[in-house]
Amino acid sequence: MAYFDSPKNKAIWKKELEGLRAERARREENGFRPETVEKAEVQKSADRPGRRRINLEQLEAIEREAGGIRRVRRPVRERSKTMEKQAVNQAEKSGRTM
Repeated sequence: MAYFDSPKNKAIWKKELEGLRAERARREENGFRPETVEKAEVQKSADRPGRRRINLEQLEAIEREAGGIRRVRRPVRERSKTMEKQAVNQAEKSGRTM
């Protein structure tokens, strides 16, 4: 029980118990009614202003409208003529043929 020796921990625990007692009283009066999904989503989106929740189908529709991901061909690196000449010269010097 050393946890409750701290005044800070006592205050936190009291606040938690008050919330639990209030919830119990509410349930005794109205019965158990969990929050609706819509209310929970509104609360979640309120935590992150400027954002809205969408599902996969909506996301795919947005991507289709935007034209999807476009692939760009990367340019092929070509050896320059000077590099080819240098390679041929080195091969000739070493006695190898290309």
